[in-house]
Amino acid sequence: MGLQVWQTLRRTDGGKGPEHDFGRGTVKDALALPSLTHRTAEDVAHHASFLSQMVLWGTVQDYGGGAIVEAYLSLPVYARLNDSYFADFRRERKEEWVVRARAGARQVEFRRDVPRRRIAFEPIVIAPAVVRNYSSYDALQLYDPADPSKPIGPIGNDITGVEQHGDSAIVTTRGVKGIVRLPQLSANRSEVVDFVGGLMRIFRGDWAGAEQLMRGVAENRNALAMAKLGRSGEDHIERALELNPYAERTAAFAIMDVLERLARLTERDAAASERRDLIAQVRQRVERHRRLFLADDPWINGVLAGLKTIEDSL
Repeated sequence: MGLQVWQTLRRTDGGKGPEHDFGRGTVKDALALPSLTHRTAEDVAHHASFLSQMVLWGTVQDYGGGAIVEAYLSLPVYARLNDSYFADFRRERKEEWVVRARAGARQVEFRRDVPRRRIAFEPIVIAPAVVRNYSSYDALQLYDPADPSKPIGPIGNDITGVEQHGDSAIVTTRGVKGIVRLPQLSANRSEVVDFVGGLMRIFRGDWAGAEQLMRGVAENRNALAMAKLGRSGEDHIERALELNPYAERTAAFAIMDVLERLARLTERDAAASERRDLIAQVRQRVERHRRLFLADDPWINGVLAGLKTIEDSL
């Protein structure tokens, strides 16, 4: 599963320019957690040798020659280190949905974190052939790029992806460049991998890539990624609300989606009447879902205060 997640990493989306380069990414293998809890996973992530933004962990049980995997995902929180960096040395938290709307000469900011930072997945079954071929890194051979039929040796534990090609990849390991073949991995990818890969792309600001991977997760497109691409995720949010109308996190994203549209109106200096109409839509959204939030919820009260500031500026 770690290899499958690694397959979803991409340095660029193929375009030219810095906005198409998402930087380097690393998947590390912690081998085993001292105890199987989210708190332990977060503690490991916070360790100076890791400083990971997410930890995919779980249990594996033999099942008819294959395996059953119970997977969990922990997204640790990093406090601000200083004005420039968070404690994981990132300058910004791209996974946080931030909407900035002009209110006259001022700017109003709305923020919402990822819906959950502790996630449990449905158990998945891994086929016997996949278990046999990918139970350890040493089972994978590195092949000569000049002669793909010529093996160089096992790939080792430290792999840097150069290019992904579906069932194969060009990598460097131990200072050697070669081809590693990954048959069956692409065809047997679970929703866990698509979700984690999509989330990694969100953390890296790869919005188009995130939206692409999230399509495979129970047809659930990511509203944040769609907003960053200039599209509304309203239809997908509504479907999620139909499934669970009492989910506070989904309601919050529904409100953020309308706020995103309001911010775009302020950017293009839309007519005051048009902006007032959208402010009214946000208020309707808030009223529709108000019962899901505590009376003194700071986020929902901040939304209402921000709306008033924008409205007063019109």
